[in-house]
Amino acid sequence: MKWAKPPLQRCIDYVHDADRILDLCVEGLTYVSRRPGLVEALVDVDRLDGTAPPEDEIQHLLDSTRERAKFAAQEIECGFPTLHAHTVVALWGALDALVSDLMTSALLNEPSVLAGERFARIKVPLAEYERLGAEGRMAFLAAEVARAINADLKPGVGKFEALLENIGLAGAVDDAVRRNLLEMSEVRNLLVHRAGIVDSRFAAACPWLTPKLGDKRTVTHSDYARYNEALHDYLFCLINRVRGHFGIEPYQRPGRDERLAP
Repeated sequence: MKWAKPPLQRCIDYVHDADRILDLCVEGLTYVSRRPGLVEALVDVDRLDGTAPPEDEIQHLLDSTRERAKFAAQEIECGFPTLHAHTVVALWGALDALVSDLMTSALLNEPSVLAGERFARIKVPLAEYERLGAEGRMAFLAAEVARAINADLKPGVGKFEALLENIGLAGAVDDAVRRNLLEMSEVRNLLVHRAGIVDSRFAAACPWLTPKLGDKRTVTHSDYARYNEALHDYLFCLINRVRGHFGIEPYQRPGRDERLAP
C-alpha cells in the first residue's frame, strides 16, 4: 500500500482538521455572542476606579463588540450555516484532490496502469511534457484522462468512480452513501457558483429535497452530519479497495454492517 497510503493519509488528516476547525469556530462564535456583557462589566469597573479611556473610545469598543455579538447570535440561531457551508466546500475539495493524487501515484508506481488503453490514446505536446518532472507528467496524464472522459460532468461520486476505474480502484458504492454524496456535491456547486440560490439544475439533481427555484439553500447541522458520515463511509470504502488491490483483507469497522464492503 506504499504508493496509496500518502494520498489517503493527507485526505484523512485534512478532513480531521476541518472538523476541528468547525468545532473551534462554533465555540468561538458562542463566546463572541456572550462577550458584550463582560466588556460592559469591565468598562464599568474602569469608570469606577478612574482608569477608563475616553468615552468615545469606550463607545466604539461597545458598538464593535455588540455588532460582532449580533452576527454571532444570528449564526448560532440558524445552526451555523456559514461555517457548515465553508466546511462542505473544503471537504469536497479534499475528496477531489484525493482521487487525483491516487491516480498520479498509481501511474508513478504501477507501469501496468500507464499501459492501459485510456492512457495510451492520450496525445500530449512533447515539449511541454518533457519540461515536467516525473510526478508532474503523471499528474498531467491524469488530468488529460479526466478531460477525455468528461469526469467533471458526472454527478456526485460518479466523477470519482469514472477516474478510479482507470487505475483499478472503482467499485460498488452503497446507495445511501452515493445519494448523500451526490447531494453534498450539488450543494457545494450551488454554494460556489450560485451563492446558494436554487436553480433548475439543482432541483433536477436533488428532487428529494423538494427545492423551490430561487430559494437560498443553507447547510444545517443535520445536513452536515449526513454529508460527513457519507464522506467517511466512502473513505473507508476506498481504503478497503486499496487493501484488496494489494491482497490485504478488508478492514471491518467496529459496529458497522457489511453494506459498505467494496
